[in-house]
Amino acid sequence: MFRQNTLFCQLCKRPISGRYLRYSNGLIVCAQCEQTTPRCVRCNLPSHQLTKKRDGQFCPDCLREAPTCDLCHEPMPGSYQVYNSTLKVCAVCQRTVARCARCNIPSRQLTVVRGVGVCPACLQKAPVCDLCHKPVLSSYQVYKGNLNVCAECERTVAHCARCHVPSRQLTPVRGEGVCAECLQAMPVCACCRIPILGRYSTFEQLPESYCETCMQTRPRCGICSVPINEQGQVIRQGEGETVRCARCLRTAIKTEQEAEPLYRRVRALLAQQPGLTIDVLPALTLLERAGLERVRQEKAAAVGINRPPGNNELHTEGFFHRHNDQQNIYIEHYLPRTRFQGVAAHELAHAWQAAHAPRHQPERIVEGFAEWVAYSVLQALGERAEAERLAKRDDLYGEGLRYFLDLERRGGRQAVIERAKR
Repeated sequence: MFRQNTLFCQLCKRPISGRYLRYSNGLIVCAQCEQTTPRCVRCNLPSHQLTKKRDGQFCPDCLREAPTCDLCHEPMPGSYQVYNSTLKVCAVCQRTVARCARCNIPSRQLTVVRGVGVCPACLQKAPVCDLCHKPVLSSYQVYKGNLNVCAECERTVAHCARCHVPSRQLTPVRGEGVCAECLQAMPVCACCRIPILGRYSTFEQLPESYCETCMQTRPRCGICSVPINEQGQVIRQGEGETVRCARCLRTAIKTEQEAEPLYRRVRALLAQQPGLTIDVLPALTLLERAGLERVRQEKAAAVGINRPPGNNELHTEGFFHRHNDQQNIYIEHYLPRTRFQGVAAHELAHAWQAAHAPRHQPERIVEGFAEWVAYSVLQALGERAEAERLAKRDDLYGEGLRYFLDLERRGGRQAVIERAKR
């Protein structure tokens, strides 16, 4: 029989007669069990119920309470690393498991991207290059606010020659690659119909654009100066050639039979609008530009000739000539209908001046009044764009026209005609 206060070892279940140990958790162990019983690797208490794990043997309580590595799922007896506040990694996995190339966290679920492993979280969060469609693991370029381009594509993919954004869908334009967005936005040369990359030219009152190649290599229309395409025409006859674009050629006056009714109509308008009567209608002759210039120079010394003042290089589209009782008006061949009517009105005004104005008026008055007559006729015909072109000229003709327009605003048409007679 044992006395009531006899102590028993909780491991070997025998009565303790000598030295023993009492652990903080209340475990009583005899000296022999203290020396011979295996201990838990975590709490260091002796136990006969140890479970062997990778890092040692664990007692039931420690096996239940010890944190488990989220990678190897082994209990961790000692220190460990916590990533992102939730991922627990033991020391062994910390040393041996491969790490994500983006976040540097060890993972057993790495996906190889661009030759390195990436964890699922980073694979989901990483921006994706819009060109190669691979996750971006380092620096990248953002174009136009939403186009992500990785460093590799930035180096290797061709860039648009216009916006300089890399693209795998470039269209060849004039020897360069252009992206779809730029191709849609680029102006198209009205002459060669190729999109324009770089500088281009436009002309007043015309909506079209023209590339530098066409501007430098193609014949230019003698009226509007645009380069001509296949619908334009270089007309070789007489003493030279006449160049007309398709637009100007469409309404060009090609024969004197076409010109005569328009010529007489302009004469009638002069009597109705400015109130100028042409008693004797000068004979009309159409000449190509070279022939027109030759005849003008031949008659330059004749009395009553209308010749361009000042600049000898000024293009003459028509002129009036009187010799004794003979009067002639010469107008450039193949002028567009509207331009022909303006030139005819201008030259008929000179015919009126020959009968009603002094012979030695200042050229600004002579040419300014003739331009005012042309301006008035064009307005009456509804050709406002051509009339405004005359008013915008920066030479003596335009200056004289603006003088008479101002005079008309202040004193009416009668004031203009009275000034032309002085």
